Amino acid sequence: MVENQHYVPQFLLKHFARGKKKNKVWVFDKHADKAFQTSVRNIASEKGFYELEAPGDGDNKETRGAIESHFSKMEQKAHKAIRKLIQSEKLNNLSSSELDWIIAFVATQYLRTKQFRNILINFSEALTEKLRALGQGAEKIKGFKSLNDNSTKAESLFFSAKNIHEIVNIISNKNVLLLKTRNIDPFYISDNPVILHNDNDLRPYGNLGLASPGIQIYIPLSHKLILGFWCPSLHEEFKNNQSKVNEVFEDLVRNRDLNPFFDRQKCAEGIDTTEKVISQMDSYFQGKPMPCDSENVKFFNSGQVIFSARYVYSRENNFDLVRKMIADNPKFKKGKPIVFD
Repeated sequence: MVENQHYVPQFLLKHFARGKKKNKVWVFDKHADKAFQTSVRNIASEKGFYELEAPGDGDNKETRGAIESHFSKMEQKAHKAIRKLIQSEKLNNLSSSELDWIIAFVATQYLRTKQFRNILINFSEALTEKLRALGQGAEKIKGFKSLNDNSTKAESLFFSAKNIHEIVNIISNKNVLLLKTRNIDPFYISDNPVILHNDNDLRPYGNLGLASPGIQIYIPLSHKLILGFWCPSLHEEFKNNQSKVNEVFEDLVRNRDLNPFFDRQKCAEGIDTTEKVISQMDSYFQGKPMPCDSENVKFFNSGQVIFSARYVYSRENNFDLVRKMIADNPKFKKGKPIVFD
């Protein structure tokens, strides 16, 4: 009998659930425009999601075995580390190895979703159509095959096995942040929970590659906590900007005799505020959770809506944001493509 296999693990989904057994979660179906409640056992999963129809050759068997072993070990280790982080709400309570397992989990989660497979199929179909328009049959190109469900499954699994270490290394070089909201303003999670954001305009190139300058990577860990990975340039840019503000205040102090409107107290307060902001930001990068207000929560939840293939999950039956976003832009019914550098 083919098993129901999760592409977002149940241990993570349970952190967004209610009930005595922490197993009931609210679901919004973007395609059907409806909300319903169900067990985490029934969501972000598919029968035989990791099973291939044909056994394949020896190399394929070895690769599948390595993938299964990686998933099993990684989820066990990551589960313990994530549970510890949720309980303490302090990044600096994690050991370096525990953080490494969480990073491995994030990297794997980035590649293992239904949305990633949808992208492979869409790419194959678009390329086939392009070749047909050029009068060149895809079957004439050596090594090219249109993807079906089974070959897409194989390609996604083998791609993950081949690229996971590189993606882990990319994420490991980011600054890590923990963000926290209140119970009354919970975070969403979705069927494609690793989301990307970048304020830098890198046109004509894309700005959502994992290694893009200024990239921000986020994954919800519970209805109260999100783990973020920032390009190191963001922290440096923040400190530089705050230092420039400080220099302006200090320059006003030095040239106070030339400025008839000089106010010593306001300048002193400005310098003190700047130093406190820098110190507070540094504390977030050292493990203290960064508090999120309602606008911050809306930003992160909108990311889950945009990147999700079809389903958004929540502790509460409140999907007004999802409905409004889709009404404003029907393209949000489909997930945003995954980008690689």
